[in-house]
Amino acid sequence: MAATVTIRVTPETRDLLNRISAQRGMSAGELVEELATQAEDLALLESAQQHYESLRNDPEAWAEYRCEVAAWDGTSGDGLSPE
Repeated sequence: MAATVTIRVTPETRDLLNRISAQRGMSAGELVEELATQAEDLALLESAQQHYESLRNDPEAWAEYRCEVAAWDGTSGDGLSPE
């Protein structure tokens, strides 16, 4: 069994975690782990989205990125056209 630690949450949050975890048939700890993983994944996606927005706001950088993507698409060998 993995080591565990205690975290402090309000009684309302504890009750909510227990209610949701019971509905899903898992422990509250497993639910917290799932939610933390989802939050980390979401942060990564948001960071990537911000990066692409930054690229789009720089016409020269966006054009360079699109050229690179087109070059890589040409190597895929899937027979699809770039557009």
